[in-house]
Amino acid sequence: MEQPFNLVSNTTLKKNVADYTLIVIGAFLQALSYSLFLAPYKIVPGGVYGISIVLHHVTQGLFSFMPEGLPMGATALCFNVPLLLLAMKKLGLASGPKTIVTFVLISIFTDSFSYLFANQPLVENDSFIACFYGGAILGLGVTCVFR
Repeated sequence: MEQPFNLVSNTTLKKNVADYTLIVIGAFLQALSYSLFLAPYKIVPGGVYGISIVLHHVTQGLFSFMPEGLPMGATALCFNVPLLLLAMKKLGLASGPKTIVTFVLISIFTDSFSYLFANQPLVENDSFIACFYGGAILGLGVTCVFR
């Protein structure tokens, strides 16, 4: 008996599941680092999330409808969209899906943690330890995403 036509081979499916699982774990870890270790102490990493953390703190109390400041995840997502379009134009459409999933998940997780924990740091009164743990967790998250 003939096997039915299979659009995705078994090995490709396993690889995609493994890739997206690592992306979810990495996005979770990165958001944890931004929301609970770096942003509460106003520690600014480089890149889009650094800009969004600065804007988050600068806009606190500025808008009556958003007294806690611009949400870090949504702000970062707004900055990432044009960068994604530029990357897809240069690198092709194949670079898009995993990147989109990563951007969206980090943004959702970051804003969720900020909302749930109200920007309270996990490490109290020690910015050096917060910076150390935040950087280590961020590095682990980036490693998971780029694996």
